[in-house]
Amino acid sequence: MKICRPSRPVFVSLLALCGLLSGCVALGPSDEPEVAPAADAELLYRQGDLEHAAQAFMDLAATRADERDHYRLRAAEAYREAGNLEAAAQALAGVRPRRLNAEESARLALLDGEIALAHHDPARTLERLNFADETLPLPLRQRTYELRARAQAASGDMMASARTRAALNRWLGGADRAQNELQLVDTLRKAGPDQLKQQAAALPPGDALRPWLNQALHGSGQALPQLVLRPNQAVGTLIPGQNNVVAREGYRPAQRVAILLPMGGPLKGVSQPIRDGFIAARFGDENPQRPDVRTYDSGDTPQTQAERLDEHDALILVECYRGAYQSGYRIFRAPVVRPANVRMISLPSIPGREAETILTDAEFHPEKGTLNHFAKGRGIGDCGETAEWLFDGKDFVLSTMASEPRCPGVLMEFPVLWRNDYQ
Repeated sequence: MKICRPSRPVFVSLLALCGLLSGCVALGPSDEPEVAPAADAELLYRQGDLEHAAQAFMDLAATRADERDHYRLRAAEAYREAGNLEAAAQALAGVRPRRLNAEESARLALLDGEIALAHHDPARTLERLNFADETLPLPLRQRTYELRARAQAASGDMMASARTRAALNRWLGGADRAQNELQLVDTLRKAGPDQLKQQAAALPPGDALRPWLNQALHGSGQALPQLVLRPNQAVGTLIPGQNNVVAREGYRPAQRVAILLPMGGPLKGVSQPIRDGFIAARFGDENPQRPDVRTYDSGDTPQTQAERLDEHDALILVECYRGAYQSGYRIFRAPVVRPANVRMISLPSIPGREAETILTDAEFHPEKGTLNHFAKGRGIGDCGETAEWLFDGKDFVLSTMASEPRCPGVLMEFPVLWRNDYQ
């Protein structure tokens, strides 16, 4: 039997081919060190280990010259999430914007602007935020508007800040929207009632900022003058308009008006004066063609709570938004004998924090005189904030406030931030 043996040239060729193949096989694992550190750094970031994630990104920036700017930006973002803006500023030192894509450039500008605002340089912040934001992802656009509003307020331009927050409001929902509205009104209040009235007088009737100006004035017991339309032309009347162009104008007189009020339960005492005042105004109208008025009972729902506060006033909790597992309430105080003089109240918070005007899942216990608030960080209630206010016979004082920013997965008492042993 013959055994085929390769000739020497063929044998040498086979050995060379095997060597090449073995070299190709060795190339696979050599790529792993290039990918693994970046994935590990991102994993640390997602897990909330921000300091280690930032250091891992800085190590990557030191070893990968072609991606240095990208990784230094990621390190700065990790430091920012950890609350360390000084370290974020150091990480951004030397980052070249031209080496970043459009979205990364916007993120860089946001970080620069936030650092500048922390250094009390709002002008620098507004300069860095002077870019087109229409194509940005929604989270970055929200950050841009919120930071821009803060910088405008820090510059003393309260109206511009309020208008920016009004524009931001359409992209928010739930607790974020309520918080933005609270900051919007607080910003306007800082301008003072006189300036608010002057600004309102210069606004067109349908300007979107006008309702917010009115709400800010309510806090000082004032309001914008109401424009009462008194139409006196029949429908289709031809009258000269702008540039002597004839236009049709007129009105269709109302035939019926419905008033929806809770006519029973704890809100009955508040509803009746409102109804009586409306009917009195109707009879005082000089127009002989007065509409018919009908009153309908809207019912008493659990979303509104009204209780006697003392011998003079009632406390009213009104639901103003509802989320997946909790609702927000505004708190009102109304004189029992003149409920039309109702006013929204704010509640004191811990030192260094603005007053609370919206409470989450609010409850009032008249037998104890306590008002409670519980804002969940997520549905199971293992994180969030709780607070209790006590009525001292004149006003509400903060009794306790506790907070748990982490979500450990088990229910426990939150760490106490404030306790007042008021008696």
